[in-house]
Amino acid sequence: MNSRFLRAGLVIAATAAIAGGLCAGTAAAQPTRTSAASAATAKKASAPAWHVYFHSRVGTADLTYVAATGPRDAFAVGGDKAGLYVLHWTGSAWRQVPVSGGKDCIPTAVQATSADNVWVPCSDISGSPGTLVYDGHSWSKAPLAAAAESVVLSYSDVWGYTPSCPGPPSAPDCTTDVWRWNDGTVTNYSVPGYVMAMSSGGSRVWVLSEPSANSPTSTGKAQVYESTGAGLHQIASLGRRLGIFPQLAASPKGQVWILDGDTGSHARQALSYWNGHKWSTQLIPNRFDFGSWGFVFDDQDGVWLGPYTHWTGRKWVATSPSGPTQAYELMEVAPIPRSASAWAVGFPGSGRWGLIALLGKRP
Repeated sequence: MNSRFLRAGLVIAATAAIAGGLCAGTAAAQPTRTSAASAATAKKASAPAWHVYFHSRVGTADLTYVAATGPRDAFAVGGDKAGLYVLHWTGSAWRQVPVSGGKDCIPTAVQATSADNVWVPCSDISGSPGTLVYDGHSWSKAPLAAAAESVVLSYSDVWGYTPSCPGPPSAPDCTTDVWRWNDGTVTNYSVPGYVMAMSSGGSRVWVLSEPSANSPTSTGKAQVYESTGAGLHQIASLGRRLGIFPQLAASPKGQVWILDGDTGSHARQALSYWNGHKWSTQLIPNRFDFGSWGFVFDDQDGVWLGPYTHWTGRKWVATSPSGPTQAYELMEVAPIPRSASAWAVGFPGSGRWGLIALLGKRP
């Protein structure tokens, strides 16, 4: 998850308002799909469909980030008048988690490695960073201020990076400081060029960097680094430069995917895949729409390109919202480990409240 990426997505309009039985802290009955009015609608209705499962009370909280650690544990975060707003999926319902110390917290991400290790990086109205951690019972300030770009492996193991140059195109000697905070000890690694993204896969961290094209010792082509016991190890070069806002996802098995940014043309957008030995790249079909948020490993063999486009590792699948709904937009997706289902958070086309949608069977 990376807050440097612009929020984008497809606002989907359907036919009616959300059923009145939905309320905070309760699950919604599965909506009934309306009949198709045209061939295009019929095709869309046949796609795997998101169902609105929960929404916060109208006029209260937004929901902007979601993370899942298993069928019985997921966390969705956003903001309301009181500050940080957190919901916990317990296996049977979404329930609000009281937050202490979150009055000035505007969340910029959520990461969870378990139900008792949930990190929420924040910024206040002045932009000052801070991080709150939930241990399953109470909230406390994190031992370090992990930015949205940081990767949390455990309560005592966090990776991040600090750019030391303005970004591409950059000075010939531009480097980025990648750091690891482990039990209070900070280790720094100097990575050539500008780090564009970072992602975790199990106990490993992957770093995507693009060296300067002006460097006399660099080809300027994108590089990927894998964390090892000895630090960071460079794998085979991607062999080309990146577009803007590239994103990175990885699996515990060592697979890596790169979404090659928004170049302004779907025909030029590409998905690159590292199978542990070599890279392969394919163009993304023009008919698939996706935003620049929510690029994440699907916990199976593929990746989500936001909530509306899924690459399974074998085929492209488009998903759609299912009515009756208001017009709404889904922003970030969280695959549910050990299942074929996923959660997503979003908001309606009008009004100030957040919603949670479910794809597939309830975990």
